[in-house]
Formats: sequence, C-alpha cells, structure tokens
Amino acid sequence: MKHYIMALAALSLSNTVAAQTDFPVERFRLSSDRAGILDVESADVAPHKSYDFALWGGYADDPLTVYRTVNGNRERVGDLVSHRVGAGIMGAFSLWDRIQLGIEIPLILSQGQDLAAGIGGGVDKIGLGDIRLYPKLQLLRSEKHKVDLSVMVGITLPTGTSSDFFGDKGLTFIPELLISKPFGDMTETGLQKYRIGFNVGYRARKNKQLVNLSVQDELYLKAGIGVFVTDTVEVDGTFTYATHAAAPFGDFNGNHAEAKLGASWHINKFVLFAAGGVGLAQGFGTPDWRALVGIRFGDRKASNDRDRDGIIDSEDRCPDVKGPRSNEGCPAEPGDIDGDGIMDADDKCPKKPEDVDTYEDDDGCPDPDNDKDTVLDVDDSCPLVPGKVSAQGCPDRDGDTVVDNKDNCPDEPGKVEYMGCNDEQFVRITDGGLEIIGKVHFKTNKATIRKKSYALLNNVARVLQNHPEITGVTVEGHTDSRGSEESNLSLSQRRAESVRRYLIGKGVSESLLTAKGYGETNPIESNDTNEGRSANRRVEFRLEGAEIQRNNNGPSSDTFD
Repeated sequence: MKHYIMALAALSLSNTVAAQTDFPVERFRLSSDRAGILDVESADVAPHKSYDFALWGGYADDPLTVYRTVNGNRERVGDLVSHRVGAGIMGAFSLWDRIQLGIEIPLILSQGQDLAAGIGGGVDKIGLGDIRLYPKLQLLRSEKHKVDLSVMVGITLPTGTSSDFFGDKGLTFIPELLISKPFGDMTETGLQKYRIGFNVGYRARKNKQLVNLSVQDELYLKAGIGVFVTDTVEVDGTFTYATHAAAPFGDFNGNHAEAKLGASWHINKFVLFAAGGVGLAQGFGTPDWRALVGIRFGDRKASNDRDRDGIIDSEDRCPDVKGPRSNEGCPAEPGDIDGDGIMDADDKCPKKPEDVDTYEDDDGCPDPDNDKDTVLDVDDSCPLVPGKVSAQGCPDRDGDTVVDNKDNCPDEPGKVEYMGCNDEQFVRITDGGLEIIGKVHFKTNKATIRKKSYALLNNVARVLQNHPEITGVTVEGHTDSRGSEESNLSLSQRRAESVRRYLIGKGVSESLLTAKGYGETNPIESNDTNEGRSANRRVEFRLEGAEIQRNNNGPSSDTFD
C-alpha cells in the first residue's frame, strides 16, 4: 500500500508540473560590469561612455528538488530539474558618469529531470529565458561620501521560449538598492585593491503555485568581497539569500541561500573569470553546487581620479600626484608637498605641482595656458604664442582659418587649398619648416635657371618675405657622382649662387641668403640608376628660425638641352 500511494503522488505531481512550471529556476545573475563582484552589483557607475560586454556559461546541479516529510524528517524525493546548463549575454553602457544602461539575454542550453522517470515526458532542454533590462542611477560616490550608493530597477520581459522553468509569463520588476565601497591602492585595472558590495532588492512577480511550492514576491540580499592579490588577478567571494516577502524565513522551499568563490584575470580590456558555488538552503533555484566561467570585454574610460589615489580630482589638492586622504591627496614628503622638485619655501604653489614645459618652470605653479589665449596648452598648437580658439590657439591675422605659421600669405585672406593665398602655391609650410612643391630646373651642366622654375622661385621669395621669423636661408646645391669631384663641387656652388641672386632680385634681403655647394657628397638616392642620379641633382633650402624639408629640386632627365 505504501508504494501505491507514492506512485499516485508522483503521478499527481507529474500532471501538476506540466501545467505550472512558468517561473525561472536560474538565480545566478552576473554583475553588469567589471566593478561588480561575481553576482553582486557594484554601486559605482563607470565614467561617461564606458562600455562592458560579457558572456558566461555554467552548470547547476539539482536546482529544483522535491522533498517529502516522513516522521518529521525531510527527505528528497527527486528533481524536477536535475541539472541546468545555462549561459548569458550581457552589455552595459554608461552615460554622464551617473547612469548605466544594461541588458542581459539568458540562454538555456540543456536541462534534465529525473523525478518523473517513466511517468512524465521530461522538460524542454534548450531555449531563451526572460530578457532583463536594468538601468542604474548613482546617487553617492565613495570619493566624497565614503560609499557608493545607487538604485537599479530591473525589468524582465516574458521572452522565455518554454514554460518548463525558463521564465515568468508576465513582466517582473526588481528594484534594488546598491551599496559598495572600494579602498586601497589603485591597481593596473583601474579598480582599487579591495572592494565590498551589498545589494538589497525586491522581486515583484505574479504568484504561482506548484504542489506545496509557492512562487511569489521575494526579498533578497547579496553581499560580496573582492581582493586583488596582484595588480591583475582578483579573488572574489559572494553570498546570496532570498525569501518570501509576505512571510520571510517561513516555507523552507521558498528560502534560497548560496555561497560562491571565484577568481578573475584582468588582461587589458578583457577579464577572464571562473567560479564555483554551493547551496546552503533547500529553496527552489538553489543548486547543490554550480560551476561557471566567462569573459568580459570593455573599455572603462579614464576616471576623474588622474593620479589614482582614490580621491576624485575635484576633491584632490594634488590631482596629478598620489597622496593620502589625510593630506587631501598631496604627498606627505616634508619640504615638498606636491612632489614637483621645488621645495615648499621656494614654491609659490606648494600644493600644486609645476608643469615642466619650458615656461616659468621655476615658480612651482602649473601654467595650464602659457600664452593666456584661453586655449589650454594640452589643446594649443602654439602654446607660447597667443592665438584664436578657432585656430587651435595659433595666430591667424587674416582670419582665413589658416594659422599664421602655416599661411603663405598671413596678411591676405585666402583659400585653405592654396595655403592661405588666392593663387596656386609651390611652397608649403609644415610643422618641420618649408616644403618645396616642384623642382628648380637648370640647363645641363650649367648654372642657368630655366624659365619653367621662375614661378616656383618667385613663390619662395614671396613666402620668405611674408615670414620675417625666418632669420637666415642657406641655398644648397647638390649634384650626382658623374664627373670629377672638383667639377661637381664647382657646379653645385654656381647653381646655389644663381638661385641666391635670383631671390635677391625678387626682393629677398641679401643678408638673409647664403649659397653653399656640396657637390656629390650628400646623395639622397643611389647614383647607380638614372632615377637616383636625378634625385641627387637638386637644390635645397636650409632655414634658420625654421627648418625646410628636403625635396628633389634639381634637374631631371627632361631638363637636358
């Protein structure tokens, strides 16, 4: 008679299971970004435009078990879900240092059932769970308020592809209060060495009843601690607990408790992690044990703590130098608080380190805008010369958007494509000096300049006259290796002098120009080929006050008479 009653009970249970299994059995939820501790969410929102993606997979053993009570003792009957292989795809994106938007797509890859062996048809094994959205808003920051505090409201959508413990039939709402605190030195990961976190939440859902199991609104708590044992390897431990909201700690099968221990390895933008867990209660969704692995990929933008001393820049008197909170972020070294090498007695700004940039570096004060043109030096292309914001801090006298130090016609509004002039140019001013576009052509073995080069040299003369900051020009002549060294040296000198005379004739100051011939001594290509010899026959302009770039300005094969 005893066995017959058990069979009827099992059959009744099997029929009930088929009709009332529309709730999720998976309770593991990976934290939304790397600041979290396994499944404990961090209250810290990453800096603006940071992102984090994750993929995890895991195995849970006996996450949904049926018990019976015999003579006051609880005995396991079997498993409605004997194992579950699950996975999750996650993404999170931060905005304005305060808001984080997240999404999780849960997957069921395999599950089994042994309770109804020979009676029921088992359970569906693969499919999609309930997609979860979880916006987070940070209210307090640990740098200023000792702890990070955020609120997060999770929403799960009824996207489960099966009613066999894949998900809820309706929406669920999961408001949470998140508290966390980092402390200790900053590691290479951008996180501090020690982290603790607490999550307190409420899961609002539609009630379900499965035999004597009531699935209803829940209260839950999560706690975790993470410790970096090296700058890139962290060990994590977490504990989670959930119970019915209406009758906390009442029904044993509604109480969930689980502990997990894991490790993560931070490699640039990647985080590899693995963990294991054990169930500490008999409530639904509590496995006997679990194992999981995963990978994260993300870009946690530079935070507002430049020196990584755990004090945000706005609260740090020495934001570029590490220092203890007790000294408001400044080093405690006697005699040189800001660590800039200038003793406090001689330092006009003893708590702000000098920015060594060749401008007033002896007073101990940083000069973020040397030329005081409102364009900070880090963004100023001409940090020592006052300029315009529209010209990246460089002067632009004629307002044609071509800055003066790159403008062939700095006092004449012109076109960008003509280097600030209104006609075609054969000279370009670069960051390194002056670049000649084209060649100076001579008659073969002579110092006579061909007429086809007049336009180029006229342009050179015009640019030199427009830029008085150029204090000297050496016109250099070069030849290939054909002929004797003496004749080549003589030819190069005569050609350089010919170019000098031409420029003087066009109004360039005679005292500005020097001619120098080098013959065949400074080749820029091999003299074994026609192309190489053509390149070596050239005129170059070396500047004082600026530097002219080397170019092939000599005769080529088409210059021969």
